[in-house]
Amino acid sequence: MRTFTTFFLLLGLILSPGAFAEEALDLAGMAKILKEAQKLHGKPTPKALTTKGGALDKGGYDPNVFLALFPRLGIASGQALDFVYDLQELGGHPVVYARPKDQTPFPGFAEFKKIYPKRYFIGDATRYDPVYLGSIVADGTPDGFLQLAIMVLTGEQFYTHWHAVYYLFLPILDQETFNGILRAYKKEDAEKGRAIDFRPRVFLDQKQARVEYLVFSEWTGIKRIVWTVSREFPHRLVSVEEKVLLPYKSPIQF
Repeated sequence: MRTFTTFFLLLGLILSPGAFAEEALDLAGMAKILKEAQKLHGKPTPKALTTKGGALDKGGYDPNVFLALFPRLGIASGQALDFVYDLQELGGHPVVYARPKDQTPFPGFAEFKKIYPKRYFIGDATRYDPVYLGSIVADGTPDGFLQLAIMVLTGEQFYTHWHAVYYLFLPILDQETFNGILRAYKKEDAEKGRAIDFRPRVFLDQKQARVEYLVFSEWTGIKRIVWTVSREFPHRLVSVEEKVLLPYKSPIQF
């Protein structure tokens, strides 16, 4: 009887609302999705976007095509993704938003700011809680939440200009990518890096999904992101943490 009592006590701890359980992931599949996303984001930036007073030339880029690369994600019924462009003194980047399909898109960033006045730059922690997050639907699986985290991280990493490039993050999803990154470091730093477990992890409890993954930036290094959202749709940001594990500074400066 004592053995069974202990077992059920442990089971209760595992299934309690505050207890996160780690879930298995299809990392090879996620790596393939990321490669396709990088190809899509390889389009050259339209000149008008980086010209003061220039028109909102979208250059044929459609964020809905980007979203479609993530098979475990969708968008709320009747909604579509769109974007405006925020050209600042030291750089520029797109800002993606969701709108009703039958609603006219914002003609420019000034009109967008009237509805969403909070100042935003791609390097801010706000990037982890984009205005469209509440319109994206994950399928509830661990892979679905990993896809949501990576989609949010990379969703605005196109048409970046000048200093915005400092904040482009490469998710580390496989051994090949991790090894390639370590080759950019000095030998002694690369040896330290080999002790890092690069594999993403997803932990689920009854109310929240916590995604832990690593990214690399040439101006920051290897960083751990811990991104927690509500499991139920609409998914809301609960918290985000960033920690540099292995610093790196590119010799190239803008």
